[in-house]
Amino acid sequence: MTKLTAENLHTQMLAARSRHDLVKMYLGSAEPDAELYLTSKGSGLPPLKVSTDVLINLLETEAARAGHEYSELVRKVHAVNQLLSEE
Repeated sequence: MTKLTAENLHTQMLAARSRHDLVKMYLGSAEPDAELYLTSKGSGLPPLKVSTDVLINLLETEAARAGHEYSELVRKVHAVNQLLSEE
């Protein structure tokens, strides 16, 4: 999984054209409505099953924590979500 930073999220969200593209950037490959299993190395916790919509929300939250300008990020997330809803 690609290390998430505000900068690479910003760049990749602008490049994303679909849910599949956005998820593929982070996980290597995924079907558009796949249920994904996210893991945290060394945490001892079981994998977390999430949908691609949840993954997008997680990315938004992490980028906000990383210090990206939040209102700008939200605008981009909504733009990506708009693309997804048009598929």
